[in-house]
Amino acid sequence: GICMQNSKNNLIKAIFLGIKVGYFFLTNRRVSKSDIADAYNQVSKSYQQQFLTTMHVYNEQLLNHLVTNLSHGKVLDLAGGTGFNGSYINKFGDYKIDLVDLSKDMLEQCQEPDVNKICCGMLDYLKSQQNSSYDAVICTWALMYEQPQKVIRECYRVLNAQGYLYILVNDKQTLPQIRKVYYNLLIKHVASIKKLMMDLPTPKNAKQLNKWTKRAGFQKHELVTLKQDFVFETWHEAAKFVTSTGALAGYDVMLELRDTIIFDSLVAELTALATKPAITHHFIKGIFYKGAIR
Repeated sequence: GICMQNSKNNLIKAIFLGIKVGYFFLTNRRVSKSDIADAYNQVSKSYQQQFLTTMHVYNEQLLNHLVTNLSHGKVLDLAGGTGFNGSYINKFGDYKIDLVDLSKDMLEQCQEPDVNKICCGMLDYLKSQQNSSYDAVICTWALMYEQPQKVIRECYRVLNAQGYLYILVNDKQTLPQIRKVYYNLLIKHVASIKKLMMDLPTPKNAKQLNKWTKRAGFQKHELVTLKQDFVFETWHEAAKFVTSTGALAGYDVMLELRDTIIFDSLVAELTALATKPAITHHFIKGIFYKGAIR
C-alpha cells in the first residue's frame, strides 16, 4: 500500500512538473544569462581552488601551444572567469590580454595587473570588435553558455589571418552522475522550481565541434575527447564539490541546490546510485586556426 501511494504521489508530481515546465516555457520564465552570471558570482571564491586545481592541466596544454607559437600579441580570454589563462601565458611572453566575463565577482578574483578586465557576455563583446583584431582567442569551459556556433563564427571574424582559437568545452556525456538524479530531484521538489533551465547547447562530441568550427572557416590543428574523474570519500563531499564549481550553473537556479533540504536530497539520490562517489567531467579539447592549411 505504501509503495502504491508513493507511486501515485510521484505520478501527480510528474504531471505537476510537466504543467509547470510548460507554463514557464510559454511565459518565457527561463534561466537567463544574468542568472548564469549570478550563479558564477556565488562560486567565484571557490572556483579556482575547487575546479582548476585539477583541471588547470588541460588549460595549460592549450596555453603551451599558444606561447610556443605566439611570443607576443593581442589575446582574447573569452568568458575567462578568474583570469587563470592570462596569468599563465603572461609568464612566457608579452601579450595584451582582454579578459571578458559576465560574472563581475569572477573577474574580481583576477589579480593580474596587466589584464584588461571587461564585464560582458561573449557574443555582445565579440560583435563590438573589429575584424582581425586578435591574434588568439581562448574559450575554456564556457562555450555552451551562449550560442556556440555564433560564438565560433564571431571568433573567426575577430581573429587575424593566422590566428588560433583554443577551446575546452564539456560535451553531452559530462556529469553523468548528476544527469541520472536531476529529474528525480525536480519531481521531489517540484514546488520549489523557480525558473526553467533549457538544456545547454553543448556539442554532442568532438565530431560535432569540428563540424561547427569547419563551417565557420577554421582548420583543425588538434581535437581530442577527454574525461576527468573527481573521486571523493563520500557522496556528500561529491555534491559539495559539484555545487561549488559552476558546473551546474543554471541548473542550480532552476532548483536551489545549495538549499539544505534540496542538497540533502541530492546527496541521497547520488548515494542511491550505489557507485563510488565520483563526479565525471567529459569534455573536448580543440585547437583551430584561421588561414591556409599549414
